[in-house]
Amino acid sequence: MSKKNKTKKLSMADVAEMGAKGEGPKDLSSLLESGTSDGYKQSLPFGEYPAFIPREDGRLGVITQSGNRGVSDDGGRSFKPLDAVKLPDAPKFEEPTLGGIGDSYNGVAGVVKMTSGKIGMTWTQVYPAGGDMTAVRFFFRTSDDEGETWSEDVRVNEGDDKGVSYFGTLRQLASGRLIQPVYLGFYGGNHLRKCSVSTCEGEVMDHEGHGHHPEFAMSYCYFSDDEGATWSRSLGDIIGWFQDGWGNFLPIDEPALEQLPDGRLMMVIRSLVGRILVSFSDDEGTTWGIPEVTHISADAAPMMTRRLPETGDILCVWNHQSTNEIRMGYRRCRLASAITCDGKTWKHFRSIEWHPHVPERSEYIEPEEKIQLVRALDDVGELPQGYGSSDYPTVDVYGDEVIICYGHSVGNHPKNIQYSHIHRILPVSWFYGKE
Repeated sequence: MSKKNKTKKLSMADVAEMGAKGEGPKDLSSLLESGTSDGYKQSLPFGEYPAFIPREDGRLGVITQSGNRGVSDDGGRSFKPLDAVKLPDAPKFEEPTLGGIGDSYNGVAGVVKMTSGKIGMTWTQVYPAGGDMTAVRFFFRTSDDEGETWSEDVRVNEGDDKGVSYFGTLRQLASGRLIQPVYLGFYGGNHLRKCSVSTCEGEVMDHEGHGHHPEFAMSYCYFSDDEGATWSRSLGDIIGWFQDGWGNFLPIDEPALEQLPDGRLMMVIRSLVGRILVSFSDDEGTTWGIPEVTHISADAAPMMTRRLPETGDILCVWNHQSTNEIRMGYRRCRLASAITCDGKTWKHFRSIEWHPHVPERSEYIEPEEKIQLVRALDDVGELPQGYGSSDYPTVDVYGDEVIICYGHSVGNHPKNIQYSHIHRILPVSWFYGKE
């Protein structure tokens, strides 16, 4: 792993002073030699969280989390809309909940073009079931006509199993096994929820919740060896068990996975220790090891992986944050990428999006040595001008290009915040541009 270009460690006072002065370039492209204007970039024209699927006719299809569909003749630069995927409505329940969710939810979870030529799709139905209970139903369906029509739904989870997934994480392994990583969250209840606070234009506002109230999550997988006709659950759960228990438990959730060149599976997992976590499986996801803490700084936000077909390397896109930035409330202000072939060694660090208020300005950020909970200060003070975030990436590879989509916000107050979804296309070679 490359360790050059280490960041200068700033004190809390330094960071606060920079934010108060509004220091930092106004032009994003001046922040890095690579610049954030590289490649093709526009606001997402077809809905959030898209999955891109190569079609038999050579064109590129898209299906979003909400079921919107489209087709592109120019490699993903523009799309013609198609009929949406129809999902049954989730049941309604009027009784108030103590924690978890309060509204019914239906959404596409993952889409994959299978080796048979069919499209496989997982989708989730989540709804409150009274009191503190949440019902989760996970389904799978296939299409053999590019998504125009679909098979009957097959139930993925059994009984009261309540795993939910980050979008775009369904994969098919070299053996043909379909595998869907999921996580199960536990929450202390809305009556215990609290946030750190920030100030903007003299107004004190809620700022960050994660890590400030009781919550816990663990991860696991569903898998199928018959193209989704039947499904099984991985044995045991992946739990944030740090330093052989001396580091206690912390939530780990929104996992993504990929198959390494040696056949093992690598899962990357979100947590609250300021680093990327990885877990490995030697049996195609039936069992998993205890999560390992990498030397890669990361915010508590989902990350996405994709295998690069030409090399077999794994590309990871995530929020590359210093613990200093996290504590000062500068969450998810840098979206970055790196490449690994084994989950141990990471190189070719690149910054994809960089907001002008961030204090740490290197392609690689050295993490703190101590493994511990990292969260924002209870009061992060005045938010700087240019405050914003870029997060929740999806990643697809199409030919010799990588398509990345992510949420993007600019603004430090609810009345002036501008939010959009960015659609980005970069050549695969771009991600190998720096050591």
